[in-house]
Amino acid sequence: MGAILCDEPTCNVITRPQTRCAKVPEQLEQSCLCGGKLQYKDSCSATSTLYSFRDGVFFVHRGTHDHPRPTHKLHLTGRERAHFEDIIASHPKVKPSQLLTGVAGLTGPEDSVAEISSVLVNVDRIKAELRRMRETTAGDFEDEFAKFQAGHPGFIVFSQFGAVSVVVMQTPFMSSMLVKHLDDEEAVNGIVSDAAHGFWRESKHLLIFSSAFSTVLQHWVPGLMTYANGATEEHYRLHFLVLFESMAEECERRSIEVKDEIFANVCAFNSWISRLVIDSNIKVVDFSEAERGGFTAAFIDFWQNPSCDDSRSEEDLRQGAAALLKGCQQHFRSQVTRVSKISAAVPPNQRDHFKDRVLALQDAITKEDFHRIANAFYVTSP
Repeated sequence: MGAILCDEPTCNVITRPQTRCAKVPEQLEQSCLCGGKLQYKDSCSATSTLYSFRDGVFFVHRGTHDHPRPTHKLHLTGRERAHFEDIIASHPKVKPSQLLTGVAGLTGPEDSVAEISSVLVNVDRIKAELRRMRETTAGDFEDEFAKFQAGHPGFIVFSQFGAVSVVVMQTPFMSSMLVKHLDDEEAVNGIVSDAAHGFWRESKHLLIFSSAFSTVLQHWVPGLMTYANGATEEHYRLHFLVLFESMAEECERRSIEVKDEIFANVCAFNSWISRLVIDSNIKVVDFSEAERGGFTAAFIDFWQNPSCDDSRSEEDLRQGAAALLKGCQQHFRSQVTRVSKISAAVPPNQRDHFKDRVLALQDAITKEDFHRIANAFYVTSP
């Protein structure tokens, strides 16, 4: 194989040449770390041979090297790569530059990955190693997913991968929590649906869940959980469609008639706030429009299935879905606060007035009360 040396007499950098002869000229086109010109010395009598067969590889080395040991490494050893991957596993969101300087800790920066190997002394190489690691992990995903399904039969009730990827999870116990007799007097009927941001490694991926209250446990219990790689209407449609279908199956097992009221949901819906503060220059968009649209589309898809034998038109079903949705007060208040801080929509000197007027809508008992308070808001707001 030989060695690649620098033509600068004072430079001691010695680089290992690529094992494929065709790649060596590409190495020689690069400059040495010191800026000098690289030269290939191929007088070495040592040879390495790889014999590949079905069950592995057989390596044979013959001869002795008659040149100095390379000082500049090209690749990580197995132990070095394992060390590097351990650091990434502990800090999955860290940037390459932080890995080079040392990840921030409670007592100061931790060790730099450059201390693992001289291969990792520049940001570009760290980026390449990160990319390689993630591509390898992605390649193993299908096998790992299949193993998980085999080890937890029935837990994943639906999955889809592509531009819209979802993995929907549910156990029989979770399904049983979603259906209650509608003549229960306790105010625990219905389902609460929401989405958690920041649960997964990718910040834009969501954990969507629909929960029901257990009078036995005196706690909210998840009835359906969904991994989603986004927050579009289609992501929510798939979640709610599986929710409706699982509830219908539970009703059938318990000889309960499937009615619209079974699917009543409390969701993080406050999108009407956006419409209150829209003018020709400002548009505040709320994420819950996708959730609302997904719920409605799933409701229509469920009842339009031939097995349901429902004669309502699509518009009737759309109105039926709207009647089942209610907004969560906590999300309502948080959205009012969020919008009030947008100075382009609400002038700072009117922030308290805006919040008082909008929050007063929670006190409306009838539809007429709601419209009266809303109209007063329109009149007194710029």
